[in-house]
Amino acid sequence: MDITSQKITLLSKVLLTPRVLWLRFQLSEPFCFQAGQFIKLEWDVNKQRVARSYSLASPPYQEMTSLSLVATLLTHGVASTQFQHAQPGWQILLKGPYGRLLLPEAAECPPQLILVATGTGIAPFYAMLPELEEYLKNGCQVELFFGVRNTEDLFFYYPFRVLAERYINFHFSVCFSRLQTTKLPHGHLGHVQNSLIALDTHPNALVMLCGHPDMVDRCFSLFTKEKGLKASQIKREKYILNH
Repeated sequence: MDITSQKITLLSKVLLTPRVLWLRFQLSEPFCFQAGQFIKLEWDVNKQRVARSYSLASPPYQEMTSLSLVATLLTHGVASTQFQHAQPGWQILLKGPYGRLLLPEAAECPPQLILVATGTGIAPFYAMLPELEEYLKNGCQVELFFGVRNTEDLFFYYPFRVLAERYINFHFSVCFSRLQTTKLPHGHLGHVQNSLIALDTHPNALVMLCGHPDMVDRCFSLFTKEKGLKASQIKREKYILNH
């Protein structure tokens, strides 16, 4: 897809957790992208240009007039401060789309799809929900591992839980790295990479990793060195938190 730029306007913002903000923007012209891609936002602060990248949390659809993203809030972060103080009507420059964290067509889905995310790295998989349902209808085994620190940091939980209750071939695991116990349905203790060790992995599986660079690197090593997958079977997107 061609890279385009346009002005977008803040419509609303909601705190999903104490550290994650959901922002919805009005588009000024049509914008074409695929679920899993990201955009760059640019604006000026004290005559200095600021640029940040964010995965789109909106599933793409025809004639869409708005889009959403989620942002991690950092103490004294330039983008975090701007987003927290921004009011509806604030305009910002969008460039994109970028990225190759894309699903094949449902008719060409792999026998097993393994999705691993930490924090706001869940955004592209949230945008993929309609496509994931088509994968499940086609018989693909879908495994989603979502890592957060504790229950306070959990968001986008219920749509995936509903999907897990609707399809027996969808397995959803929320991995809490800082809890000692959990009674949450689909809840597990420890880092996501620890939960992956016991996972039966199909030799033709497709893996998608999105989140903290350390998690992405460890999981890539696990799948290639211990699970025997080829590097070409693993798609990666690292989330680097910029102040």
